[in-house]
Amino acid sequence: MSRRVQENIIAVAVLAIFIAAIIASMNYGPRARLVPIPIASLGAILTVAQLIYQNFRPDAELQVNLLRFLAKGGAPGSGDEPAGAQADGRNAAAAEAAAFGLKDLAALGVVALLVALMLLVGPYAAVFAFTAGYFVASKQYPVIKALVYALGFAALAYLVFHVVLDVQFELSPIGFGWF
Repeated sequence: MSRRVQENIIAVAVLAIFIAAIIASMNYGPRARLVPIPIASLGAILTVAQLIYQNFRPDAELQVNLLRFLAKGGAPGSGDEPAGAQADGRNAAAAEAAAFGLKDLAALGVVALLVALMLLVGPYAAVFAFTAGYFVASKQYPVIKALVYALGFAALAYLVFHVVLDVQFELSPIGFGWF
């Protein structure tokens, strides 16, 4: 089976999932359809675009060495790099494997922080504090700009959930639930 056929099978399976989600959502009430239908429709449109793209490009573009792509320049031990580079690649892979656990713990810590903030101060204040903290800690934006963007994002979340969808969040079970 050719690579193009394999890609088409996967894309058609994903498209079938999106279409099934759209069909299943038709039985929901008007408010319940508000999220799944637009998301599944967008996913179906993008999947059809992917099918068109992958079937109208030349076969030469399908020749991708996945190991080379993942290793960013060549798979260790493939013979494409000098012997010193192979040893450096092994050392880098060992260091990355050791750091992998720390990255996982950091990601879990970020999720735990967001959940704790939601329990302590409520969802909208948590969205504001978490977004501002992330922008500042990651040095994505200066403090003032981060606060403005976080306020805008929290206001958007409030508008979408409270005003448009009329979802009333209960007060926080642990803390104050200010917003």
